[in-house]
Parts: sequence; C-alpha cells; structure tokens
Amino acid sequence: MLRPGSAADWAACWAMDVSYDTEYVWQLQSTVQADVPMTGFVKVRLPRAITLRDPLWGGEAIAPQQAQGSLRVAESQGSIDGFVLVLPNGPRAIDVLQMVAVRAHARRCGLGNRLLQSALDEARKNGRRALCATVQARNFPAIRVLQVAGFVLMGYDEQYYPSNDVGLKFAHRLAHDRLSRLVGEYPPRSSVGPG
Repeated sequence: MLRPGSAADWAACWAMDVSYDTEYVWQLQSTVQADVPMTGFVKVRLPRAITLRDPLWGGEAIAPQQAQGSLRVAESQGSIDGFVLVLPNGPRAIDVLQMVAVRAHARRCGLGNRLLQSALDEARKNGRRALCATVQARNFPAIRVLQVAGFVLMGYDEQYYPSNDVGLKFAHRLAHDRLSRLVGEYPPRSSVGPG
C-alpha cells in the first residue's frame, strides 16, 4: 500500500539501507574528433558485482527536512518496504526526486516503479514542468529504472558527491506530457522493475 509519509515515518526512511548491488557503471569518457571535444558515458561491466550506497543519504549526511517535500511510503504488514522523497523547486516549477529506495527483500517486484510513478503523477497533478533526479554514475540500477520510466540524461557534475563521484542529471519533462494528452498522443506508461 502506498500512502503519504508521516513525521513518524521520516526517521525510518532516513535510516533505511539504501545500498544497491551493481555489475555495471557508467564511465565518463572524453575524446577530441576533428578538433571538437566530445564527452559521453559508456556502460562498463565491472570484474565483479559491488555493493554501493548513496553518500548523500543516511549516516553522516545532512538530512533534508521532511517538511520541505513530499514523502510517500510503501507499507506492508506494518513495516516500510520503500519510499520516495520529492522536493519542490518552486522558482523553476520543477520537482526534484531526492530518493527512491526499496528494501532488498522487496526489490524486483515493481515497487520502485510504483513509487516513481506516484512521484510523476503528483508532479503532473501539481502542474510541474519536470521531475529531475541526480544519481551516481555508479548506480546503474537507478539509471536503468529512470531511463525505462522516460527520464533523459540532461548533463552531469563531476564533483556532485562529496566522494567526487560523478552525478548524472536526469529529467522527465512533464509539460510535454500535458501537451501530448491534449492532442491524444500520450504514450502509455511503461512498467519498470526496481534496481
């Protein structure tokens, strides 16, 4: 069951293990072709799977204030199996997807997709222009979930994270969705499995 998160849920979400396993990363590569610098990302398979976590969530990181955004939780049998936190950026009329997380035992059941879709639905309902997200270039599971859900890579920041990990900036343009619905070309929602 998805429901709005309460102040009591906030601590449980902040303490949730948001680590992920991956066998792939996106690696930044720069070249020069015909005197034109070109930068892009290449999917690289690692020699073995690794477990990583988001350095901006939990532990010693500075917690965003729950009152600033919209917290939705997925609850089953009295425990929180996942959550999505969205922070508004009023001046730009966008929402920022701060975190989507699903406990390891509840992954690969579509829960991450449902949480992400609830964030997209809420942003549409609130008339936002886009839902944006920044993820580590090493977080291949999140990259795939975002891409399948219609997010597009918009840029990167080489020093976004305190660990100097590359932050990939994705956006899902919602204004286009509203226009497409008006002319009858709105694409059906895709089904995304969590990372």
